[in-house]
Amino acid sequence: QAGLQMLADVKAATGLPITTDIHESNQAAPAGEVCDLLQVPAFLARQTDLLLAAAATGRAVHVKKGQFMAPGDMRHVVKKLDEGGCRDVLLGERGTFFGYGRLVNDMRSIPQMQALGCPVAFDATHSVQEPGGLGDATGGNRAMVEPLARAAMAVGADALFTETHPEPDKSPSDGPNMIPLDALEGLMSRLVRIRAAAQA
Repeated sequence: QAGLQMLADVKAATGLPITTDIHESNQAAPAGEVCDLLQVPAFLARQTDLLLAAAATGRAVHVKKGQFMAPGDMRHVVKKLDEGGCRDVLLGERGTFFGYGRLVNDMRSIPQMQALGCPVAFDATHSVQEPGGLGDATGGNRAMVEPLARAAMAVGADALFTETHPEPDKSPSDGPNMIPLDALEGLMSRLVRIRAAAQA
């Protein structure tokens, strides 16, 4: 409840729509009362009960494709959400498979998932995670966020998911792959131009 109150405070202070992950079915309804978009993490993308609970909130739902799933397999996710009454579905690409201590992206998955009739977001910051890269924690390489995001925009991704922090190295989680807050505006400006050129 404290976390949801924090999100509600952020929403009230900024006037912006907000999102958060849900990990269990019983989290969907309370999160849906506060958040505009519910996210289902990649490792939970096939959990039918979680998808149906998210759909039942009436909120938009963003499901990140599991690295263990082919892009076309996301049709089952879309079908489950549709059966649950959710028509506002966003699919997410955050890595196609695991390489040597890193995630690997196959940008073909973006148009392949778009062919399912849903917009696709590219998760640029989680895509540069390095599982176990810090020994006892997940590392990352934020220098690779922009190159991957540029590629995603060039192939026509509909949205971009990024995590940011005023001081990423002091963030309680995911710091190594976060974009510094003061770098975000410039990054987005460059990516919007690439996306516009791709649509020309």
